[in-house]
Amino acid sequence: NRGDCMKNSTCYKLIQAVLEDSNNLYDWKESHYRNTFEELYEEIIKFPFYTLDGRFENIFISLINKKEYKKEKCYDEFIKDIENEFINLKTNNIILIPLNFTKIEEKTKKLELSNHINIFNPPFFTSKSNEIKKELRSLFYQRKNETILSNYFEETLGCKLNKEHILLTKDRNFFNYPILSIIINGIDSKVELESGRIVESVYTFLRMLDLTKDRDNSSWNLLERTLPNPSSTYLVYHKESNNDCYGYSFRYKFSPFLDISPAMLTCNQLNKFTELLDTYINSCFLDKRNFNDTELHFVIKWKNAIPLFNDAYELASKEKYDISILILISILESLFLRNEGRDKQEKLISSISYFFTNNYPNINQENIINTIKNCYKLRNNFVHEGISYNSELSSIKRLHDYQGFYTGMKPFAYLGDFNINSNLSEIEELFNIVTKILTSEIYLSELKSYITKSQK
Repeated sequence: NRGDCMKNSTCYKLIQAVLEDSNNLYDWKESHYRNTFEELYEEIIKFPFYTLDGRFENIFISLINKKEYKKEKCYDEFIKDIENEFINLKTNNIILIPLNFTKIEEKTKKLELSNHINIFNPPFFTSKSNEIKKELRSLFYQRKNETILSNYFEETLGCKLNKEHILLTKDRNFFNYPILSIIINGIDSKVELESGRIVESVYTFLRMLDLTKDRDNSSWNLLERTLPNPSSTYLVYHKESNNDCYGYSFRYKFSPFLDISPAMLTCNQLNKFTELLDTYINSCFLDKRNFNDTELHFVIKWKNAIPLFNDAYELASKEKYDISILILISILESLFLRNEGRDKQEKLISSISYFFTNNYPNINQENIINTIKNCYKLRNNFVHEGISYNSELSSIKRLHDYQGFYTGMKPFAYLGDFNINSNLSEIEELFNIVTKILTSEIYLSELKSYITKSQK
């Protein structure tokens, strides 16, 4: 068709211009070939793995110098050759994520969650550690026994893990708690680009699955005064073609306080966590050429809902319930409604009721409907009337009153025994409703079917 002919023609002209003078490639923003480059970029970012750094320019020049492109089939052939060159850039990348304030039985050195996701367990923090000066606690941990993680790192990337360098220049608290590792075979810059979202999803899924579990009465978890400091960074490493290993540290874009039950990392919920995390990782590296708009929007909406849930969780941990409600309702509207202006509440309740009837038939439907209605009322009061639920919140003495807040504390877990505001239980139930939807088998099955389609 005419559009394909134009793409072939403009792409061919661009190739000829770069053959004559490679500066035409680097000055594309100022040249009349700008639209052509933008078309190339729009095509490239549909690939599951790509890079738009200087390696792209090197690939472009290398291709046109070693291969003759004919005008009538230039564009599609050139795009395919670029993709093949990108595939040659793929290498193993490893993301290391400290799971702050979590505990695993000391005898468990490694938890294998899948063939590319593992949790490595450093020695427990013991009372003997208190004899060591506070500023040296990280070094104390590091030098006891970390050979399992080091060996795994070397087997995966073919180079050594420089633990001392991590402690001295990246994060002195990095090895205080269990470390989750994720291996991704891909282009390093794309993995780094998605790593922040992946790391946040790790904390989000653990928080999400733990939310309905009772607090362990034997521990205050992150409020324990004997616990060492949390790490504030995660690491991404990859191996270059010259066999050198490169790693970068990145700050969390969320709270480093992970307040989950000690049993969370040893129970059967780890299987669900692994399934969720695997699905999220795959959603970050889709071949968008294999999707229609409806399928792609379905995946993107779920993917975007995960960090939004985490925002709502962290706000609720500080009792900022008004904004938590606003975010949770927005997640539900995004998942179940299209861009519809009127009767959103009624349509949303109908859609959610239908969802639970088909996926959780034993759940009290009336309770679900009442929760949505009442939380909508709280949300509308806040948005349209400026009436804050938080200003009415009152309870008998809570642990917060003595300890203050940490962003990331488990919401609703440290309240007094006689909280006198009934709306709080409905906000907690709203969290549970959103959790059940985002982690439901029917939702995950559809997501995984699209992802499998993308990988073919």
